[in-house]
Amino acid sequence: MKSPRFALRETEIKQVFASSRLRQTWRNKVRAKMRTQFLPDPIEHLDFHISLTANCAQLEQLVCSGHYLPAPAHRILMEKSKGLCRQIVLPHVRDALVLQCLSDALYADIKGKAPSKRSFFEPEDHTFSTIRKSILGEPRYGSFRAWLDFQMHLFKFTENKKYVAITDIANYYDFISYAHLRNIIASQIEVRESILDMLIFILSGLLWQPDYAPRIEIGLPQMDLDATRILAHCFLYELDAFLEKGSFDFVRYMDDIDVGVDSVDDARRLFRDMDLILHTRQVRLNSGKTLILRSNEAERHFRIRENYLLNALVVRIDKKMSNGKSLDRERRHVRRALHSYYRKGKFDDGNGEKILNRLMTLAKRIDTKIDIRILNDILRRRPAARSHAFGIIEWQPLTPTVTRLVMGFLRSGIIVDELAYIEGADALVHCEARAKPHTIKAIRALVDHLAEKGFFGVYAAIWLLSKYGEAEEIFKYLIVTEKIWRSDIWLGRLVGGLSPVFAGAGSEMSFRNLVTSSKNPAAEEVMQFHAMLRTDPKTAAGVRDIVIAPNPSKRLRITHSKFLMLLSILANNALSESVKSRYIIAHKRAWSDVFYRRRVRLILTTAKLRSLVKP
Repeated sequence: MKSPRFALRETEIKQVFASSRLRQTWRNKVRAKMRTQFLPDPIEHLDFHISLTANCAQLEQLVCSGHYLPAPAHRILMEKSKGLCRQIVLPHVRDALVLQCLSDALYADIKGKAPSKRSFFEPEDHTFSTIRKSILGEPRYGSFRAWLDFQMHLFKFTENKKYVAITDIANYYDFISYAHLRNIIASQIEVRESILDMLIFILSGLLWQPDYAPRIEIGLPQMDLDATRILAHCFLYELDAFLEKGSFDFVRYMDDIDVGVDSVDDARRLFRDMDLILHTRQVRLNSGKTLILRSNEAERHFRIRENYLLNALVVRIDKKMSNGKSLDRERRHVRRALHSYYRKGKFDDGNGEKILNRLMTLAKRIDTKIDIRILNDILRRRPAARSHAFGIIEWQPLTPTVTRLVMGFLRSGIIVDELAYIEGADALVHCEARAKPHTIKAIRALVDHLAEKGFFGVYAAIWLLSKYGEAEEIFKYLIVTEKIWRSDIWLGRLVGGLSPVFAGAGSEMSFRNLVTSSKNPAAEEVMQFHAMLRTDPKTAAGVRDIVIAPNPSKRLRITHSKFLMLLSILANNALSESVKSRYIIAHKRAWSDVFYRRRVRLILTTAKLRSLVKP
């Protein structure tokens, strides 16, 4: 029920959630972000996309009527180090869109009003930053330009100051109080109260509430969206004001705070005052990561020389690629640097792992081979670099060596998080498989192991089976795991995304009956979406440009989700042979994969089309 004052807020809320703005935000920001969420969606949320006008109109009405509530969210554990894990929230697609609109509105209010220009943060830029971060590999959050400005200012400290004081905040997101957050923002800058309140309301609804425990209004949920980052950035405005007033030579990027000082005593007094200021808001500096470094030590810690060399290397690679020149010299350079630094332990302290991640990102971009022993060591000892290692692995042919590497890790018993299973399975799915017998045997063994790992193990297993499994064995696995997937939105969508596999094998009716009897609406919706792709030319045309576009970041130039949709489109009898041939030719790189080649040939009805599917 709405309160009488809702009418006073309704105008501001309607401006933020106008259907036209929702559509624009989805197209410009949220759709791309949802495609890179940690759980791969089998249709990349294109069911939401093709009905965007209706979905946005419905969402506008729901929010503006005061009846909106966030959907239950999944949380996935991601290891930081030494077994300590972050809880990453995976929001429903509708909630992601609402949060993005709110964060855009809040950023419009706070932009240019921060107490200091030396606290660097901007919302993610889905044009510039997406491209540049794919090259440089840093950072995970915020725009690359803001992070680059932070780095450039930080590097100057080593030239102008004798010491650099380095610190961050212990368990930062987990201990932010909503009451303190609201007071800080309201006291420092003028914002629209309705926007701030609604943002906090939704985020608090996404907080972890285990074991039916009562709600405590502390902690921002961590997710790969702008909303929580903007609030976390604003929470430190009081600290920025203190540092700015004291004329300290400082820079801040989220909770990474670095200050140039003239003496150790100055640094110690500064840390004392900073900690006391934060303590008034129930957060503290992280003593384990608080350092006072001489300028030459700071240069080594921040890897200033290595960063400059990598920046120059990126410029050279960009230039050669634009001119179509050979990158053999750069490949040798990246490989030699990575292997040499690894052997000498240069990635083991300071910002060493950030350099390692940048090198691996470059290695993938220019197709540089990395020693399998190094990749194995990264997977087992460096959780902060695992995602980059899996990015290298998925770019390889699925040889017995690569299969043993990933399987050995996933079955090793050293994994304490859940993301490792998803990333490992996704890497295997996107590898180029050239041989069948050894691959099938290994995948089956891995699926059996993953079945014991709970929800995310089952998700990873079904994702693997969607490429490497036969329809009959997938069906048996779905029967065994039905109690896990039938009541869950995310797993339901994944199961519904298997529809083209069963359609191609001629067993669609058994699959449809299983999904219908499960009463999982998400599974039925995605299954129906595939049915429309197979029968309705308008639905197929609505996603044509998206499905036909190549994905250069993947070895086969196609995501697995897109491949599953391609199967349904190619099975559409209403489409002409010439239209289907354009899809096949556009994704000719995918046919070097023996499993993709076989799946497509099963559903093609003419010899002419089948002749186009060749390695």
